[in-house]
Amino acid sequence: MNDPGVEKLADMLANYSVGIKPGDKVIREANELVKSLITAVYKKV
Repeated sequence: MNDPGVEKLADMLANYSVGIKPGDKVIREANELVKSLITAVYKKV
């Protein structure tokens, strides 16, 4: 089960903070401490 707080933060990062547009390339890189957040952001993108 995903943490609702992580999902909310991921939504804000993916949709408001970073300005990713269709066709942009995204690379994910993170350590174990933020793996769930980075994975959630990647899914939203």
